[in-house]
Amino acid sequence: MNTTAYEQRILRAIQEEWRCPICALLEEEEFDFLADLQYSLSNDEHVRNAFAHEGGFCDNHFRQFRRMASIATNALVLLALVDAHCGTNVPVKLKCRICERLASSEHTLERVLLNLFATHAFRELYGRACGLCLPHRSAVDLHQIYPGLAPWLDEVHRRQIQRFRPVLRELSSRSFFETTNAERNSIVQLVEKFVGRRAVGV
Repeated sequence: MNTTAYEQRILRAIQEEWRCPICALLEEEEFDFLADLQYSLSNDEHVRNAFAHEGGFCDNHFRQFRRMASIATNALVLLALVDAHCGTNVPVKLKCRICERLASSEHTLERVLLNLFATHAFRELYGRACGLCLPHRSAVDLHQIYPGLAPWLDEVHRRQIQRFRPVLRELSSRSFFETTNAERNSIVQLVEKFVGRRAVGV
């Protein structure tokens, strides 16, 4: 995917999602890749065998895959893993292809997002949005190239978090049945703002 396509995806995520745009895009990509891989693993023995020799998935992606794939596909994948594990004296070393692919995409998205900060129009849009989660905010700092961007990002980040105060005050004095889905969802949004996309599955 070229840089312009990444820019378009980031702009869409910032305008349509009330969450960290990198988290939102990585979650979409993770789902799409799992779905594609699930189809290939179900229908292609060569893909299953190569996957098994890589050691399968990490814990997180095994859990997601198990919920997404059919019982038959889960059984075929696990059979391939058993065969790979028992058929050789060489230990299988885990290399989760989804983690590797997402890490590469994450790095690209961080770099492209940082480049977008060069324009005043993007900074205005970003200031009105939910902004980055803390882990991605820190990662963008690692690639710092614009003088004065870090203090501006810190100030915008504080304002974005402060927006949650009124609804949190309301929620702190009400029962579950006295709240709306949107109000309860603000808790999920704020947790993700602090810890990143991994909070979504919790």
